[in-house]
Amino acid sequence: TSPAVQEAVSRAQQLADTDTPVLIEGEHGTGRGFLARILHYQSSRAGGLFVPVACGGLQEELLESELFGYARGAFQQALLPRSGKAELADRGTLYLADIDGTGLPTQEKILRLLTEKTVTPVGGSRDIEIDVRLVASAAASLEEAAGGGSFLPALRDALLPGRIHLPPLRERIEDIPLLLHHYLFEGNRMRKKPLRGFSDAAIAALTGYPWQGNVRELVEVVSYIAGKKRQGSVVDAADLPAEIWYGRSRPAPAGEPPSKPIPDIREAIQDLDRQMLRQALALSDGDPERAAALLNLDVAVLEKLMRETGIEWKSGPS
Repeated sequence: TSPAVQEAVSRAQQLADTDTPVLIEGEHGTGRGFLARILHYQSSRAGGLFVPVACGGLQEELLESELFGYARGAFQQALLPRSGKAELADRGTLYLADIDGTGLPTQEKILRLLTEKTVTPVGGSRDIEIDVRLVASAAASLEEAAGGGSFLPALRDALLPGRIHLPPLRERIEDIPLLLHHYLFEGNRMRKKPLRGFSDAAIAALTGYPWQGNVRELVEVVSYIAGKKRQGSVVDAADLPAEIWYGRSRPAPAGEPPSKPIPDIREAIQDLDRQMLRQALALSDGDPERAAALLNLDVAVLEKLMRETGIEWKSGPS
């Protein structure tokens, strides 16, 4: 694993069991949401909910209603009051993706949530006390945004002490082979005859691609390749989509590509799976169908994951 990712994971582990607000800086698709989940599931708040909110692109009024809820009669369609995502995350973690896409009024309410631990629903007059840990992500520099007047300096200052930087995939090409094999393995769970891996030529071509969409794009490419390949075969260079060849921006690295699995990362991924499964089972009173619905999985996939992670669920987690 690249030193930059090792540093990011180490920093996340240091911050996990504190209530320090965390800012994850990085381009879209670099794994910001995954790191946010690691922070939650390795913290003392793992028994509470991890509640993600996509802030980018939402209208200000809609985002405020989503985050803080609304009172009855707050607007024409508000026939009943509704709790916001911040209240849902009480005693858990609220993850605000693309906090740099919020407006100043919403930022002021987020700052109040951090400093006073209270929110007021849209159209309401009663404050609601909330005990929540805030994790946010941003693709843009908050220092520059604050300097340009589009981000609240006080909120920037509250977030910067817990800053973690995730570099783009093109700056950590040594991680690409591991990620390719990991996501191919994830897809293999659904196949009777798993794909056997990537040839050296395929690894070299994929390592030379610039990956502007970062890990998210890599996952899509692996899914595309797996959908075309005959089960039980090896992915070769000829199986790669055309954009891998036309989009290459640098020569492939010479020598044998690094393909040996790195145990600590795999163990961390499996541990995260295990904790998410346990939380879903606890929230669903041990009902596999309800737990599968919470995780957006088929029951058969959930049961397979339970076997792979060593979870035996009867009246409580093992």
